[in-house]
Amino acid sequence: MKENQKEMKMKNLKSDRGDEYFSREFSTLYEENKIIHQMITPYTPQHSEKKNRILMDMVNVMLLNAKLPNNFLG
Repeated sequence: MKENQKEMKMKNLKSDRGDEYFSREFSTLYEENKIIHQMITPYTPQHSEKKNRILMDMVNVMLLNAKLPNNFLG
């Protein structure tokens, strides 16, 4: 089984439906090592908008927990 630098076994591989992970060699590698290949949706601008929203929410929660005045909130 393939291992990384920390000698941990790979269980899943997520890709964005790119051609580089769909060759016959990769298919054989997945089967031999019992790796689950999961295909995710390709990157869209909505992904970065969602990430930014999550980060802003996290920052606001940290500011509220620090008991700072409301004018610090975004």
